[in-house]
Amino acid sequence: LYAANIVVAGLVMLPSTLALGAVLPLVVKGLAPDGEARVGRVVGMAYALNTVGAIVGSFVAGFVILPTLGVERGVAVAALVSISLGVWLAWDRARLRVPALAVAAACVVIVIAAPRWDVRSWTAGLFRMYLARGVYADGWRPSGEVIYHRDGIATTVTVERELDGVGVALKVNGKVDASDIGDMPTQILSGLLPVMLHPRPADVLVIGYGSGVAPGAVLQAPVQRLWVAEIEARVYEAADTFFAHVNYEPRRDRRAVLAVDDGRNFLRTHQRRFDVIISEPSNPWMTGAASLFTTDFFEVAAGRLRPDGVFLQWLQLYELSTANVHTLIRTFRSVFDHVLLFTPDPMSNDLLMVGSRRPVVVDRSRIAALMAQDSVRMALARGGFDAPEDIVGLFVLDDARLEPHIGAGPLNTDDNAYIEFSAPRDLLIYSTVDAELPFVTALDGHRLEAVDGPRFVGFGPPWLRLAERLLWTGRLADVKMAIERARAVKEAGLPRIERLLRFVEGYDDEPVIIADKTTEGDDDYRRAAAAVLDQRDEDALTVADGAPGFADRSLAHRLLHAFLCYRSERFDEATEMFDKVVAEDEFVRRYPSSLYYAGRAILYNGEYRRGLALLEKFEAQTRPGS
Repeated sequence: LYAANIVVAGLVMLPSTLALGAVLPLVVKGLAPDGEARVGRVVGMAYALNTVGAIVGSFVAGFVILPTLGVERGVAVAALVSISLGVWLAWDRARLRVPALAVAAACVVIVIAAPRWDVRSWTAGLFRMYLARGVYADGWRPSGEVIYHRDGIATTVTVERELDGVGVALKVNGKVDASDIGDMPTQILSGLLPVMLHPRPADVLVIGYGSGVAPGAVLQAPVQRLWVAEIEARVYEAADTFFAHVNYEPRRDRRAVLAVDDGRNFLRTHQRRFDVIISEPSNPWMTGAASLFTTDFFEVAAGRLRPDGVFLQWLQLYELSTANVHTLIRTFRSVFDHVLLFTPDPMSNDLLMVGSRRPVVVDRSRIAALMAQDSVRMALARGGFDAPEDIVGLFVLDDARLEPHIGAGPLNTDDNAYIEFSAPRDLLIYSTVDAELPFVTALDGHRLEAVDGPRFVGFGPPWLRLAERLLWTGRLADVKMAIERARAVKEAGLPRIERLLRFVEGYDDEPVIIADKTTEGDDDYRRAAAAVLDQRDEDALTVADGAPGFADRSLAHRLLHAFLCYRSERFDEATEMFDKVVAEDEFVRRYPSSLYYAGRAILYNGEYRRGLALLEKFEAQTRPGS
């Protein structure tokens, strides 16, 4: 890929470079054709005019042409201006020849008649190697419909809607930075987690607007003022237009002050201090983003916090090496004396780093008081956070347990630009797999020990309340610890929790073969069912995958196909098919096992709440006497 980039860049730029290099000698010769008497003055004048032109040209290009016309039209206009100037100069010097005019006219026609750029491929983000590999292997297939595309002064902003109409994503320079589907837990918790951890949050700053969901979530809490620093005005425009259905429309809230400014510059030029600062830049390997992950930036931010202020940093763990993840956490830890790490949901590969100069206490009563407000409770529910105990399941580590995992090593500073230069290499090396990060699971089975410590207040007993919330976040080892504590004090309600845990941990080997009028006489179904009964799941799945419209023939077909995808660990596909099966109440009543397998598949797909709800429904439907 990079070899191809070099070749293409060379073919595009080398002729222009040679031509531009010839301009100054030709100008000098044109202005002083009769010898060397005036050459010094001519060269000086040419250089002076060139310098003025470079200053004016770069300003007009960056601050006028780019935001008003965009990259594509801007390039076309620049080409037409250059061609027109060349023709005019040749004509003015009375040296115009017909071939030259013909060439110029042909260039103008080419520029005007050239096909428009395909924005979907232009903003596809093929700098991400796994996307580029997919194009090389399978050809270019657009992932969505472009519904917004603008070139701003700082970045190019695109909004795409999925081709099935479900899901809208915001792209910055081709990189998806926000969406209204999978990113919701991260966006909601980024906004509300530090607010829940601060004793009296009044003034909040958010660096990076994104979809506007995080700032909108902050405004659901009783804060007095919210500032947002976003470097690109087009992000505001895109978010306010296409994410108003999920972001609570922060611009309409009188408490919000939205600035177009670089985050670091905002902190340096505003002397106000904040109770909470939330920094949610793009990935560290994106151009410019690494400067928001340095000790220098964290120190500036810490200096703008009030004494009990809380700082939250969103850190993306994917496409980064273990060493660089450790470096980023170590850098954060070097500035903030007290650090807590959370994940937006147990299956997320994002990290929410909370730092403060004073100890941060996770107080259940404080969180419960916030959640007593309908606006906060509803916002948190959209992020999968339904009870104060959920925060225990999202807790990863604190500074007391962090040191053995990240160890000693370099810090990321403005001077060494360590991440600026190493993270782009990770983008290539870790394009298909995530780095091993043992600290993410280090606390599994030990969360109740953390609850016993000074960081957490008011989370037990009753232990079954905590056990249920931990079960809904998939922390099974911690669920068992909570059950043991509940059993020791003889809390009521143990059988239900233990039954649900058995559902989650149980193994199933009963196939879902249905013989009715919808499957009778269907040779594809017969062959797939026979392979399943012979314990040849791969052969059965080959039949189901290869038979045209197999899942659409009936609910029985869809159930078998979903079951086979589930057994083959294709959980995304299984979940999608099971969703359509369990939506049919009559079919579910006749075949309750569909609830069981749907719940299991959805659990393995990381949606514990929804999966457990289906398992509970199965248990109720199959309970004796029901």
